[in-house]
Amino acid sequence: MTILVTLRPLTAADVPAVQALYTATPGWFGLIAGAPAPAELAAHEYGELCGQPGRTWLGLYIPGPAGAPTLNGLLDLRLAYPQTDWVTIGRLLVREDQQRRGYGTQAYQLLGPGCGSKVTSTYAWTCRARRSVRRPSGVSSVSGSPASSNVSLPGTNRYACW
Repeated sequence: MTILVTLRPLTAADVPAVQALYTATPGWFGLIAGAPAPAELAAHEYGELCGQPGRTWLGLYIPGPAGAPTLNGLLDLRLAYPQTDWVTIGRLLVREDQQRRGYGTQAYQLLGPGCGSKVTSTYAWTCRARRSVRRPSGVSSVSGSPASSNVSLPGTNRYACW
């Protein structure tokens, strides 16, 4: 399988693009909240994210029509939670018109190998269940720089996925 997905940490400058992603994913918000995402939801969530040590957003980028990477998804992560060698995925969201193409799976696979021994995903909003997956050790690269964490990552101009 050809990997088309690139992951990069999002910053405050990306909040409008995240809001556009939320708008383009009405089915998920309808399922979770019973209504489309409010107009300022991304800004509100980013403000909360910045106040929680170890929490970050990774943007899921795929090549757009002109070949330039386009934000088509979001990983909401909490590093070192519930234990120091864990990463918790709070949300893996892919634009509705880009779903069922394997992008979420590719993002998850890029995330897993460099995360140490455990990745856990929680779907607290829908079923309050927790699923944990043991991942093999290794390193996957993620371009960019962390938006809101003080995690020291190896590499030059590229960051290993925690």
